[in-house]
Amino acid sequence: MSRITLASGITFNEDYLLRGEGMLLKDHDPEDTSATQKPHRAPQEVEAIASGSRVIQRLPIIPIEAQAGIGKGFLYDVDPSQDPEDIYDEFDSMEVVLEREVSDRYKLFRVKGDSMTDGTLSSICTGDVLLCREVFPEDWKLGLTNNRYPNVVIVIEEEGILIKRLIKHSKKNETISLHSINPKYNDFTVDLKNVRAFYYVERIVDRHMSQW
Repeated sequence: MSRITLASGITFNEDYLLRGEGMLLKDHDPEDTSATQKPHRAPQEVEAIASGSRVIQRLPIIPIEAQAGIGKGFLYDVDPSQDPEDIYDEFDSMEVVLEREVSDRYKLFRVKGDSMTDGTLSSICTGDVLLCREVFPEDWKLGLTNNRYPNVVIVIEEEGILIKRLIKHSKKNETISLHSINPKYNDFTVDLKNVRAFYYVERIVDRHMSQW
């Protein structure tokens, strides 16, 4: 009796396929080593999660307010001896899904103001919660212009927390030029020596539909 063996190891009865005789499947002969053995599969519960997989992290929601000094103690000039949970107790918090490994680079900011609102889907409105990733000062000299993440949050001690679109970074002059998409606000330039913290806006994680 003839048989046909597939790469998967399944053996068919050739007589059944050609003439309709016998059984479709051929019983496996234990002495026949031509059939491919099924690979060993580890139990599902011990499968490792690949590095860089999505993770869920609870983050405080920091308000963007137009006032000097906001952010001192938790965005800059942080006391390393102080428990971060104590610092953020006064803020609301939210669980977010991160595409990168967990780190202290991520912060949530709640928007206030209309400087990034122009009536289009590009608008960032009052009440929106933004997921932002910090770029530490030692990396600023490498260049801050990022076409993928053009919107940024910067912290200036004298002015507070600002959200703008970064349109230019002059490495020579150590300045950044910022733009508001609302046309009633003018562009301006900031000296990086006055910037206490810098973040890329990665995405909006919460939006109040009443803004539209």
